[in-house]
Amino acid sequence: MRTVRKRSFALMATVVTLSLVASMATVLTACAVQFYRERQADRVAITTHTVADSAGAYVQLHRAEWNSEMSPTPIDLPVEELLSPGLSGTARLSFETVGEHYLCRITVVVRNRANRVRDQIEIRIN
Repeated sequence: MRTVRKRSFALMATVVTLSLVASMATVLTACAVQFYRERQADRVAITTHTVADSAGAYVQLHRAEWNSEMSPTPIDLPVEELLSPGLSGTARLSFETVGEHYLCRITVVVRNRANRVRDQIEIRIN
């Protein structure tokens, strides 16, 4: 009888221990997945701001030629070289007149499978 009790207790202790270990592994996996998703969202946001800054530098570089004559249609900038693998995006320059001033609006969108970040910057041309 005593042997059966000892074996029963050992079996119960083993089952409880394995259940605790499996629960901890599940919680750690869920935390790791959440951490990975947050880092990917941060990566997309940082890349979006980087592409927007690069487009702003492009506008500053061409400011003199647009000061005399703005482009009547939006300009899509090639941004593929600025993006990390797994990301896709666009950068569009659109021009408008506000009162006496020319305005360039930069719209940048970067996305991966789960995240999409949009940034918009306005720069006065004259």
